Amino acid sequence: MEQEFWDYYFNQKNRAISFTRYYGDETAPQKISALLEKIIQLYSKKNIKKPLLIDVYNPKDTILYFIGDIHGAFFDLNIIIHYFEAMFREAQQQGKRMKCVFLGDYVDRNEMDIHTLLYLISFNLRHPKDVILLRGNHEEQRVNTSYGFKKNVKSRFRTNLYLDFARLFELLPIAAFIDSDGFNILALHGGIPINLEYPKQAINLRKTDLQNKFADIQLIDPISQQILWNDPIENLSKNLLYGPNFERGGSFYVFGPKIFSNFIKTNRVDMVIRGHQVFEQGFRYYFKNRFLSIFSARDYVNTSIQARVARLTYDRKDPRDVNVELLKITHLREYVK
Repeated sequence: MEQEFWDYYFNQKNRAISFTRYYGDETAPQKISALLEKIIQLYSKKNIKKPLLIDVYNPKDTILYFIGDIHGAFFDLNIIIHYFEAMFREAQQQGKRMKCVFLGDYVDRNEMDIHTLLYLISFNLRHPKDVILLRGNHEEQRVNTSYGFKKNVKSRFRTNLYLDFARLFELLPIAAFIDSDGFNILALHGGIPINLEYPKQAINLRKTDLQNKFADIQLIDPISQQILWNDPIENLSKNLLYGPNFERGGSFYVFGPKIFSNFIKTNRVDMVIRGHQVFEQGFRYYFKNRFLSIFSARDYVNTSIQARVARLTYDRKDPRDVNVELLKITHLREYVK
């Protein structure tokens, strides 16, 4: 089943996909449901209670890619996936490993979001060990009810199909540790969680069982909620460790450098990479370049973005250091057939 979807999306010309037409036509709902069952089985086998751990045993021969918010940008994803397919072949020829970590927010704000998610699922199933989908705050029913995805699914298919998508969203890991013998990375969608009772004492995610396998954010544990929603801030008052996130609302927070420093020490992390925020230049660094925020859609709510993908390679002489490249999506178009 996944091969049929892969061929449908990957092998057509870039503009051949219509938001109203889906693979299988009148049988599309059944085919989509079968595809969802495949990816649900994949993430069910992981049985993730703690954040997913990815060991990079030989960092000098591993290439890491991180992809920020897509938000239904099908044609941007098409560029990214064609580039990745070429890079997978090149890495294999060179005897290297490659990992792609998507940082969440695949749906909403775009009529092509169903196609985008199906394409991404088929790509994940094609590389089950080397592609990881993390959960974003839009992979939650209250948000995607308000911003378009649920309406798109129900208007084209049926309510039960939306519930199948929700089952997948519940299973996506909330964060991923990429551990090597030199430079450790934490990937997540929003921000690091704050210990509200003892703010100076960082939460150790490696030792925390998270209760987040629910479609409704109100049922998700508070730590996971913060991971999906929190934001960094450089100019937080020196007297404060964190503050309310007025832009996001609800029980979400902004955190400053002291909170961040304590967190990465406790969790044995050298760098955090996330999505969640939109910047016209497609990225922003925080906290002495130890916290990277990236965005991977070129158009977001009628704003033109210099969308990026982050490529990380370990220094061959010193695995404690990494080289970070921020690749523009527009520069990857040559890989599209």
